[in-house]
Amino acid sequence: MTISPAFAVITVSDRAARGEYPDRSGPLAQEMLRELGEVVSYDVVPDGVDSVQQAVYQAIDAGANVVITSGGTGITTRDQTPQALEGIIKYEIPGIPALIREKSKVITAALTRCIAGVVEHNDKRAMAICLPGSPSGVAEAIDIMSPLLDHIADQLNDGDHVRGHAHGHKHHGHAHKHHDHDHRHGHKHAGHKHDDHAHTHATYELQNLRTSTECTATEVMIARVSEDPIDMDELNEAVRMDVAGAEVSFCGRVRNHDQQRGVESIYYVAHPSAADALTHIVDSVARESGCHRIAVAHRFGTLNVGDVALGIAVSSSHRQEAYATMMELTERIKMELPLWKKQEFTDGSSAWSGML
Repeated sequence: MTISPAFAVITVSDRAARGEYPDRSGPLAQEMLRELGEVVSYDVVPDGVDSVQQAVYQAIDAGANVVITSGGTGITTRDQTPQALEGIIKYEIPGIPALIREKSKVITAALTRCIAGVVEHNDKRAMAICLPGSPSGVAEAIDIMSPLLDHIADQLNDGDHVRGHAHGHKHHGHAHKHHDHDHRHGHKHAGHKHDDHAHTHATYELQNLRTSTECTATEVMIARVSEDPIDMDELNEAVRMDVAGAEVSFCGRVRNHDQQRGVESIYYVAHPSAADALTHIVDSVARESGCHRIAVAHRFGTLNVGDVALGIAVSSSHRQEAYATMMELTERIKMELPLWKKQEFTDGSSAWSGML
C-alpha cells in the first residue's frame, strides 16, 4: 500500500520562540507542503540540541513521516540544528542536502549545514530534513525536494522500489500537478518534445532554470495607501504576465472578532508619511525578491466586517519566490507601516492600537 507524506514543520529560532519575532518560514512551509500531503504538526522551539530533538520525537509521535526543520543551520554558536539531528539520525541520506545545494540559486546555500536522515522513535520511522531559516531558502528547498517526497514516505513504510523509467514518470506526475505553469513554461522554451522521457527530464533538470525571455528586474505596479475600497482583481491583473508561472495573492479582511470580543468595524488612521513608507517597504522587498511584478494596496478610514484592509499580489516564474515575497511584504507592512486602528466592538466599547 502506498503511503502519503505526513509532514511536521519545526521552526528553530530563539527570538521566534520568545515571541520577539514573527515566524515567517514555518507558515510558508506549511502552505507549500499542504499541496503535497498532510501537515500533522507545527512547532516553534528555541535553538539547542535538546529542544530540537524533543520536537522531532513529538512530531513523529503525532504521526509525521517527514519532519522539516527550519533554522539553526548556519555557522554561529547558536546554530545547533544539524548537531541535534546527527544525534538521533539512524542513518544519513546525504543526497538530499547535496541536491538542494546543487539546485539552489543562492550563493549562501554553500554555508548552510543542511542534513537529512532517517530517525527511529517508538517503533516509527521518519525522514528528518533540516533547512535554512529564511523564507526564500525554505521555499526553494521544498520546491527542489517535492518530486521525492511521495517516494520517501513510501520507502519509510518498506514500499517497493519503483524502477527505471517508471520511477521518473511517477514523480513527474506528482510534481506536474503542483507546478503546472512552471513545467509548461520550461518545455516551451527548452524545445523538448512531449514524450515521457522529455517530461521526466524537464521535471528534474529544467524546473528551476530561467529562460532568456524572462524579466530580471521586479516591477512595482501598485503601492497605494487610500480610502478607496481595494479591488483584488485589479491587483491580480496588474501583476499578470505571460512569463509568470506563479501568481500569489493575500487578502487581509476585517474579521468579526478579536480575542473573544465581537468586532463591528475598524477605523484606520494613516500617518501623512504612510504612502511614502509603503513605497519604501515594497521597493526594498522587490529588490531582493527575484519576482516579476508586485502590487500592494492598504486602505484607511472606516472598514466594516468583511472589507479588505490589505491586498497584495505577486507574480514570478516559480512559486517559491512568490510565496516568500508575499510573506515578507505582509510582515514588513504589519510591522513598519505607520497606521493606527480603532476597533469598535459589538458591546459598544472601542480600543485603539498602535502600528499594525
